[in-house]
Amino acid sequence: SGATVTSKAVVDAVNSLLPAQEEPAQEAADALTAKKEGFSGEDIKVTLTLKDGKIDTMTVDASAETAGLGQKCMDAEFIDQFIGKSGPFTLGTDIDAVSGATVTSKAVVEAVNQLLTK
Repeated sequence: SGATVTSKAVVDAVNSLLPAQEEPAQEAADALTAKKEGFSGEDIKVTLTLKDGKIDTMTVDASAETAGLGQKCMDAEFIDQFIGKSGPFTLGTDIDAVSGATVTSKAVVEAVNQLLTK
């Protein structure tokens, strides 16, 4: 504490002495997208990528849903339940619904399952 500049200088000096690390090769990942109607009547958009048959990345656009409820389906706390898993998923068994946003949570699960069966 109070020595941020000095600490950064030490880290930079140590890093300059180490051999450069190669970035791991990134596999080309085709994003899959599906839409399902949410509580608001608007579409919820789910986009994900797969790696070795499991969900690697996932985003949810539930911006038209109720703030503080359905929009929580866009948060990492909800989305992280899917990461590293292959599904199909069942709401209430494999995936916990966002409290007060069952319709939105169900729409996300249905969209994910649709993408996994393509």
